[in-house]
Amino acid sequence: MQPQAPTIYLSGLRSIELPLPQELGRTVNLSQQVTVEFEGQVNDMLLVMDVTVDEVNMAALTPFGARLFSVTYQPPLIETEVSPLLKKRVKPEYVLADLMLAYWPIEVIHKYLDRAGLSIADNNRETRVISLGNKIIISIEYGAGSDRLRSKVTYHNLKRGYSMTMQPLDVE
Repeated sequence: MQPQAPTIYLSGLRSIELPLPQELGRTVNLSQQVTVEFEGQVNDMLLVMDVTVDEVNMAALTPFGARLFSVTYQPPLIETEVSPLLKKRVKPEYVLADLMLAYWPIEVIHKYLDRAGLSIADNNRETRVISLGNKIIISIEYGAGSDRLRSKVTYHNLKRGYSMTMQPLDVE
């Protein structure tokens, strides 16, 4: 029996499993400046993500370096630590899922979304749209360049009403 990946709810009762780390197709160490907009508030954080074939480690820091949260995803387990500075409404595993939806290859994401009755469309590497029926629930816009990890990404979760703008600082 293969281990089951954690599930994330994208739209109401529609859940998806998180993709496996190795399905990114490469190892990467990414640091980026992230601006989150939610309910009229704008917050900045530094996000660091390390992906190997076996696991994903991610940490979010305030602009002053205080840790907001960390996530370790080593299938089938996911562990999170959350600072009291962070509001309880933010779930680190959902931030990880957002990044996976933005960066993992469309073929991989399609497989996980299809199981949940959701669809994904990728338009000339400039946008990625996730839908339930004919209703868009997530829209992702990519800046110039063929490597999405190295370009600016704007992520809109229309179902939950928040946006994230991710500007890469360093990619290895």
